[in-house]
Amino acid sequence: MHAVMRTATGNGGEPAVGLAAPQVGADVRVVLFSSDPEAETLEYKPPKLELINPKIVKVLNPKKRMQVWENCLSIPGAFSR
Repeated sequence: MHAVMRTATGNGGEPAVGLAAPQVGADVRVVLFSSDPEAETLEYKPPKLELINPKIVKVLNPKKRMQVWENCLSIPGAFSR
């Protein structure tokens, strides 16, 4: 998955910031994502975080949700919130 993350790009050519195992054909509960893609420079690469069998245990404020546009590596040209 790390190799796919390093080479994958979004619809605008920007580097991928997250990847789930099913996107690469693995039937496991694993997700890999960059901890701070905005901070990445030639000299600094933020750590990639790996979640294996993730489980949501508590939602602090279910009425407050963050919405951001995200492109999809699995479906080129698709964007969602």
